[in-house]
Amino acid sequence: MAGTKERTTLTIDAKTKEEAAAILDELGMSLSTFVDVSLKQLVRNQGMPFRPTLDVRTPRRLNQEEALREMARLDALTPADVQAGLASITPDDERRLLEERDV
Repeated sequence: MAGTKERTTLTIDAKTKEEAAAILDELGMSLSTFVDVSLKQLVRNQGMPFRPTLDVRTPRRLNQEEALREMARLDALTPADVQAGLASITPDDERRLLEERDV
């Protein structure tokens, strides 16, 4: 049985709202529906309906200064640095990288 709907006002950063709405539109879902589904999952799970993360599938574009700084950082890496980086990859990281490769 569905409950009574209640209007709620949210304050959201304009850019975040715009980006989220664009993604949700591609998924065929409104921002209102997403909030409703997320809150239902929060109640059902008695916790966050997602794992907060900084992981993004589409990296942001670097400006020229950032790109030059990153190239200098990569040029300075030693083989030991690369080996240490590879050793830090978890099975979840490996699975995610393989999935992204196959997309």
